[in-house]
Amino acid sequence: MKSLLIPAIWIVAVAILLHTGLVTPSAALITFALYAALIAGLLVAWRFHSSRIFFALLVLFLAERALSYFPSGHAASSATENIAAAAVGLLLPLTFVLLSVTQEKGFTFSNIAPPALLLFVESVAVAVLCRPDAVATTARHAQAGYFWAQVARIAAVAEDEAARAEAATKAAKAAPGMKAEQMAGVRASMEAGDVESARGL
Repeated sequence: MKSLLIPAIWIVAVAILLHTGLVTPSAALITFALYAALIAGLLVAWRFHSSRIFFALLVLFLAERALSYFPSGHAASSATENIAAAAVGLLLPLTFVLLSVTQEKGFTFSNIAPPALLLFVESVAVAVLCRPDAVATTARHAQAGYFWAQVARIAAVAEDEAARAEAATKAAKAAPGMKAEQMAGVRASMEAGDVESARGL
Protein backbone atom coordinates (compact mmCIF):
# COMPACT_ATOMS: atom_id res chain seq x y z
CA MET A 1 0.00 0.00 0.00
CA LYS A 2 2.82 2.37 0.89
CA SER A 3 4.54 1.68 -2.43
CA LEU A 4 1.40 2.89 -4.23
CA LEU A 5 0.63 5.82 -1.95
CA ILE A 6 4.00 7.58 -2.08
CA PRO A 7 4.12 7.97 -5.91
CA ALA A 8 0.50 9.14 -5.88
CA ILE A 9 1.33 11.83 -3.32
CA TRP A 10 4.21 13.06 -5.46
CA ILE A 11 2.04 13.19 -8.57
CA VAL A 12 -0.72 15.12 -6.76
CA ALA A 13 1.82 17.55 -5.31
CA VAL A 14 3.34 18.26 -8.72
CA ALA A 15 -0.12 18.70 -10.26
CA ILE A 16 -1.07 21.23 -7.54
CA LEU A 17 2.16 23.20 -8.01
CA LEU A 18 1.65 23.38 -11.77
CA HIS A 19 -2.07 24.20 -11.57
CA THR A 20 -1.67 26.99 -9.04
CA GLY A 21 1.21 28.55 -10.96
CA LEU A 22 3.66 28.32 -8.05
CA VAL A 23 6.01 26.48 -10.37
CA THR A 24 6.32 27.50 -14.03
CA PRO A 25 8.84 25.20 -15.71
CA SER A 26 10.40 26.25 -18.97
CA ALA A 27 9.73 24.46 -22.25
CA ALA A 28 13.26 23.07 -22.23
CA LEU A 29 12.76 21.59 -18.74
CA ILE A 30 9.45 20.00 -19.78
CA THR A 31 11.06 18.47 -22.86
CA PHE A 32 13.96 17.15 -20.78
CA ALA A 33 11.56 15.66 -18.23
CA LEU A 34 9.56 13.98 -20.99
CA TYR A 35 12.59 12.29 -22.54
CA ALA A 36 14.06 11.42 -19.13
CA ALA A 37 10.85 9.74 -18.02
CA LEU A 38 10.60 7.89 -21.33
CA ILE A 39 14.18 6.60 -21.19
CA ALA A 40 13.84 5.61 -17.52
CA GLY A 41 10.60 3.74 -18.22
CA LEU A 42 12.10 1.93 -21.20
CA LEU A 43 15.15 0.89 -19.17
CA VAL A 44 12.99 -0.38 -16.31
CA ALA A 45 10.82 -2.34 -18.75
CA TRP A 46 13.96 -3.79 -20.35
CA ARG A 47 15.40 -4.69 -16.93
CA PHE A 48 12.28 -6.64 -15.92
CA HIS A 49 11.79 -8.15 -19.41
CA SER A 50 8.39 -6.53 -19.93
CA SER A 51 8.01 -5.99 -23.66
CA ARG A 52 4.36 -4.93 -23.29
CA ILE A 53 5.25 -1.99 -21.03
CA PHE A 54 8.17 -1.17 -23.33
CA PHE A 55 5.93 -0.87 -26.38
CA ALA A 56 3.15 0.86 -24.41
CA LEU A 57 5.61 3.63 -23.53
CA LEU A 58 6.69 3.86 -27.16
CA VAL A 59 3.04 4.14 -28.23
CA LEU A 60 2.43 6.99 -25.79
CA PHE A 61 5.58 8.77 -26.96
CA LEU A 62 4.68 8.41 -30.65
CA ALA A 63 1.14 9.64 -29.94
CA GLU A 64 2.50 12.71 -28.15
CA ARG A 65 4.86 13.41 -31.05
CA ALA A 66 2.05 13.04 -33.59
CA LEU A 67 -0.15 15.53 -31.71
CA SER A 68 2.65 18.07 -31.21
CA TYR A 69 4.19 17.92 -34.69
CA PHE A 70 2.36 20.23 -37.07
CA PRO A 71 3.63 22.30 -40.01
CA SER A 72 4.59 25.53 -38.31
CA GLY A 73 3.12 28.55 -40.06
CA HIS A 74 1.11 26.41 -42.47
CA ALA A 75 -2.40 27.62 -43.26
CA ALA A 76 -3.84 24.13 -42.92
CA SER A 77 -2.24 23.38 -39.53
CA SER A 78 -5.62 23.33 -37.76
CA ALA A 79 -6.92 20.74 -40.22
CA THR A 80 -3.74 18.71 -39.74
CA GLU A 81 -4.27 18.88 -35.98
CA ASN A 82 -7.81 17.56 -36.34
CA ILE A 83 -6.67 14.67 -38.53
CA ALA A 84 -3.81 13.79 -36.17
CA ALA A 85 -6.09 13.91 -33.13
CA ALA A 86 -8.64 11.65 -34.83
CA ALA A 87 -5.97 9.17 -35.93
CA VAL A 88 -4.36 9.05 -32.48
CA GLY A 89 -7.75 8.78 -30.79
CA LEU A 90 -8.53 5.72 -32.91
CA LEU A 91 -5.16 3.97 -32.99
CA LEU A 92 -4.02 4.55 -29.39
CA PRO A 93 -6.75 2.54 -27.61
CA LEU A 94 -6.70 -0.16 -30.28
CA THR A 95 -2.94 -0.58 -29.83
CA PHE A 96 -3.32 -0.78 -26.06
CA VAL A 97 -5.97 -3.48 -26.44
CA LEU A 98 -3.73 -5.49 -28.75
CA LEU A 99 -0.78 -5.16 -26.34
CA SER A 100 -2.94 -6.24 -23.41
CA VAL A 101 -4.02 -9.49 -25.06
CA THR A 102 -0.50 -10.54 -26.06
CA GLN A 103 1.43 -12.87 -23.79
CA GLU A 104 4.53 -11.59 -22.02
CA LYS A 105 7.53 -13.55 -23.32
CA GLY A 106 10.33 -11.04 -22.86
CA PHE A 107 12.41 -9.51 -25.62
CA THR A 108 12.63 -12.39 -28.05
CA PHE A 109 12.53 -11.62 -31.76
CA SER A 110 9.27 -13.51 -32.27
CA ASN A 111 7.69 -11.50 -29.46
CA ILE A 112 8.84 -7.98 -30.37
CA ALA A 113 8.53 -8.25 -34.17
CA PRO A 114 4.69 -8.05 -34.37
CA PRO A 115 4.25 -4.95 -32.13
CA ALA A 116 7.25 -3.27 -33.75
CA LEU A 117 5.73 -3.84 -37.19
CA LEU A 118 2.38 -2.57 -35.92
CA LEU A 119 3.93 0.66 -34.62
CA PHE A 120 5.76 1.16 -37.90
CA VAL A 121 2.57 0.74 -39.95
CA GLU A 122 0.61 3.06 -37.65
CA SER A 123 3.34 5.72 -37.77
CA VAL A 124 3.43 5.63 -41.57
CA ALA A 125 -0.38 5.80 -41.76
CA VAL A 126 -0.55 8.86 -39.49
CA ALA A 127 2.29 10.54 -41.40
CA VAL A 128 0.50 9.99 -44.72
CA LEU A 129 -2.84 11.24 -43.38
CA CYS A 130 -1.31 14.36 -41.83
CA ARG A 131 1.00 15.35 -44.65
CA PRO A 132 0.50 18.98 -45.78
CA ASP A 133 -0.37 17.94 -49.35
CA ALA A 134 -3.40 15.94 -48.20
CA VAL A 135 -4.65 18.80 -46.03
CA ALA A 136 -4.03 21.31 -48.79
CA THR A 137 -6.06 19.12 -51.16
CA THR A 138 -8.99 19.31 -48.75
CA ALA A 139 -8.68 23.09 -48.62
CA ARG A 140 -8.60 23.25 -52.44
CA HIS A 141 -11.78 21.18 -52.57
CA ALA A 142 -13.55 23.76 -50.41
CA GLN A 143 -12.35 26.56 -52.70
CA ALA A 144 -13.52 24.60 -55.75
CA GLY A 145 -16.96 24.29 -54.17
CA TYR A 146 -17.14 28.07 -53.73
CA PHE A 147 -16.04 28.59 -57.35
CA TRP A 148 -18.73 26.28 -58.76
CA ALA A 149 -21.33 27.90 -56.53
CA GLN A 150 -20.52 31.27 -58.10
CA VAL A 151 -20.70 29.71 -61.57
CA ALA A 152 -24.16 28.36 -60.71
CA ARG A 153 -25.30 31.85 -59.66
CA ILE A 154 -24.04 33.38 -62.89
CA ALA A 155 -25.77 30.67 -64.90
CA ALA A 156 -29.00 31.31 -62.98
CA VAL A 157 -28.82 35.03 -63.82
CA ALA A 158 -28.21 34.10 -67.47
CA GLU A 159 -31.22 31.75 -67.25
CA ASP A 160 -29.11 28.79 -68.39
CA GLU A 161 -30.72 26.02 -66.34
CA ALA A 162 -28.52 23.21 -67.70
CA ALA A 163 -25.29 25.04 -66.82
CA ARG A 164 -26.69 26.04 -63.42
CA ALA A 165 -27.62 22.45 -62.55
CA GLU A 166 -24.23 21.13 -63.65
CA ALA A 167 -22.33 23.78 -61.66
CA ALA A 168 -24.50 23.21 -58.59
CA THR A 169 -23.81 19.47 -58.75
CA LYS A 170 -20.06 20.07 -58.97
CA ALA A 171 -20.23 22.52 -56.05
CA ALA A 172 -22.07 19.96 -53.91
CA LYS A 173 -19.48 17.27 -54.72
CA ALA A 174 -16.49 19.55 -54.05
CA ALA A 175 -17.84 20.96 -50.76
CA PRO A 176 -20.73 18.88 -49.37
CA GLY A 177 -21.13 21.04 -46.25
CA MET A 178 -21.08 24.39 -48.01
CA LYS A 179 -24.86 24.58 -48.57
CA ALA A 180 -25.60 24.02 -44.89
CA GLU A 181 -23.03 26.66 -43.94
CA GLN A 182 -24.56 29.15 -46.39
CA MET A 183 -28.07 28.54 -45.04
CA ALA A 184 -26.81 29.08 -41.51
CA GLY A 185 -25.20 32.31 -42.64
CA VAL A 186 -28.42 33.44 -44.30
CA ARG A 187 -30.41 32.80 -41.13
CA ALA A 188 -27.86 34.66 -39.01
CA SER A 189 -27.89 37.64 -41.40
CA MET A 190 -31.69 37.75 -41.49
CA GLU A 191 -31.88 37.64 -37.70
CA ALA A 192 -29.42 40.54 -37.59
CA GLY A 193 -31.52 42.48 -40.15
CA ASP A 194 -28.72 42.44 -42.75
CA VAL A 195 -30.71 41.61 -45.89
CA GLU A 196 -27.91 42.50 -48.31
CA SER A 197 -25.50 40.02 -46.73
CA ALA A 198 -28.22 37.34 -46.79
CA ARG A 199 -28.73 37.94 -50.51
CA GLY A 200 -24.99 37.64 -51.09
CA LEU A 201 -24.96 34.22 -49.48
